[in-house]
Amino acid sequence: MTSHSEKLGLALILATAFGCSSEQMDPHATRAQLVVTSATIDGASVPIAASAFGYNANVSSGPGWTGAGGPPSTPTFIGQVAALRPQLLRYPGGTIANYWNWRTGLIFADWPGNSPALDVPNTLEAFKAAIDELATDGILAEPLWTVNMMTRGAYDATAGTTVCDDANVAMDCLDDQVAMLRHAESIGLPIHRVELGNEFYLSGREAYAVRFADGAAYARECRRWTARLRTEFPDVEVGIVGFARDDEGGTGAARADEWNQLVHDAYVGAPSNELPDGFILHFYAGTGLRLIPGYGSCTTQACTQEAFDSTSGLAAMMATPFSQASYYDSVASKIPGAASPWTTEFNLADALLVAAGTWSHGIFLALEEGLFTRRSAIACVHNISGASGRYSLIFRDAAQYEPFTGSPVTPVYGLTAAGYASSLFARAVQDATMRSDVAFSLNPTRGLTPTSQYNALTGWVFERADGTRRVFIVNASEESFDVNTDAIVHAPATLSQMSAEPHTRIVNSTDLTQLDSTLTDSAHLPAWSLTLIEESAPVFIDGGEPIDLSTPDRDATVSPDATAPIDASLASDASTDARVDAGVPAQPSAPGGCACDIVAPQSPIRFPLAALLGLLLIAWRSTRSSRSSVGAIAASPSASARGQSMSAWSARRSSCLSMRAICLLSCSIIASNGASSVRNDLGSSSERTRLLKVGAPPLGTRCPC
Repeated sequence: MTSHSEKLGLALILATAFGCSSEQMDPHATRAQLVVTSATIDGASVPIAASAFGYNANVSSGPGWTGAGGPPSTPTFIGQVAALRPQLLRYPGGTIANYWNWRTGLIFADWPGNSPALDVPNTLEAFKAAIDELATDGILAEPLWTVNMMTRGAYDATAGTTVCDDANVAMDCLDDQVAMLRHAESIGLPIHRVELGNEFYLSGREAYAVRFADGAAYARECRRWTARLRTEFPDVEVGIVGFARDDEGGTGAARADEWNQLVHDAYVGAPSNELPDGFILHFYAGTGLRLIPGYGSCTTQACTQEAFDSTSGLAAMMATPFSQASYYDSVASKIPGAASPWTTEFNLADALLVAAGTWSHGIFLALEEGLFTRRSAIACVHNISGASGRYSLIFRDAAQYEPFTGSPVTPVYGLTAAGYASSLFARAVQDATMRSDVAFSLNPTRGLTPTSQYNALTGWVFERADGTRRVFIVNASEESFDVNTDAIVHAPATLSQMSAEPHTRIVNSTDLTQLDSTLTDSAHLPAWSLTLIEESAPVFIDGGEPIDLSTPDRDATVSPDATAPIDASLASDASTDARVDAGVPAQPSAPGGCACDIVAPQSPIRFPLAALLGLLLIAWRSTRSSRSSVGAIAASPSASARGQSMSAWSARRSSCLSMRAICLLSCSIIASNGASSVRNDLGSSSERTRLLKVGAPPLGTRCPC
């Protein structure tokens, strides 16, 4: 007679073998009434570059890492920077980089068309101290270097020597910047990514045209700098300046409009050591309010405010990040070689401070962050803090919204609306290795015209190496939603949420409605809200303990109390009887080092024939799925090495999920034989090993796939 456990094992084996394809074996697969299904452009999760999200760290106009406004050692400023969780900090940041004197931590003086003289030094040593202090808070930020390709001294109208010469004539400017990077390296700052200058496509700046007549001249110089930098720093990635047209049609200047094509053409035939890794794009999208019929000529604050308050105001504004995101596709043909977009500055451009600082600004920026990080290898928001509240994520002083009438007093070092939004998004993307989009079954559209429509709900899933997921959802509408989240995350999970009336200017935390709670199988999304859902442990099985899904490149180990490990790969050989070899570590039995051990007493184990055949079938399907996935990866010549690596990891993880199913099925069979525990390493390190205490699982237990 067949025992209860044998019946259960056979039932689960059949359910696993015949009811789950390679895609269906995802425990997050759709099983909700509302549409919360993971989806990506190519039908698979896409990798995220390490240290991909951060901020422009131009703090030389205040508060500065040291000096005026308080040193970074005070918990107020550096504590708020830590709340933003930067992975990257761009140094020295923005336009000032083209005039930067790294020895003083200030700009070379008196250049026309540049920012006012700065009096808050931002030295390499101060920058290093700030990064070290962030590290004590658990925030590991690295620099994104923007080098000075243009100036070598203070402005002198009678001397051309203050502008760098072409490298064929003199190498001193390049030598100087190599010296800067060498000094940074000597004090413990890594040299991983370097930008070659900032926004040289702009007209109206005298030195830009003197230094680089056009995009072709700039590209020729970049080729020389890139080759030298790669000689000095073999692992460095180099980015070159590209031009991103704004939402109202660009600058109208030929210099900018011709820039990308001239840069592209100058790289034709370039050797590999001169080709860039990144193509730098800066997005400063306007509010879109001038696109509303009747408001196309608005130039005053009163007129713009009226447009913002109109019934179409918010719809026009929220459509803008989506139209900006589409620009990545249009500029792709102008990117030299195999370079990736680097979006090293972006934010809402609202010079009149009508929408800037309101909660609509926070929603707007969160959309940009999610959309741009999906399309760009680097995404840095402008700016940590500065002279104006329209871009700042952290208020510098009490007058960030002056001189506009009725502007509120701003709390020094408080977060702005953009700062609050970024702090939540940064939590979502931190340590993520893969990402995918979320689709919703009921998702009404908004927008002014059929060509400017967007969905009320936009969401992304961010997955870490241990298998845990974070989901970030933007509700950019006046409606509330109840969303069943069972298909994308598993309990235990937490929910963190921010919402407010979109026209409210966010000055203090009390201006926001904030919620932190435990997630059930459904999430309520208020109007105009940002929601972060975080799994607190690796993938779970109903009614069981967590099973670790970690980086699948470690050898499996046997826990100290394991006296009889059984290699799950035995199931792949039906002619081999299951046996116990005490003290022999289990060997990886799936691609990528995945391993599955069953800890049992030293006694014979009875495996029903059906169980062995079922396990054999699962192993065969897993191997076929893995080979298919790897073959698809190999067939994509355009995939980068990093993308291939992450895609291969995804394929191996899918195979690991199959191995987990084998373990659990075997566990159900072994339970009646007196087994005490089962361990599923899946390639994790020994310190992350979890033991799953088992008895005979009840009928109806959900298949782990």
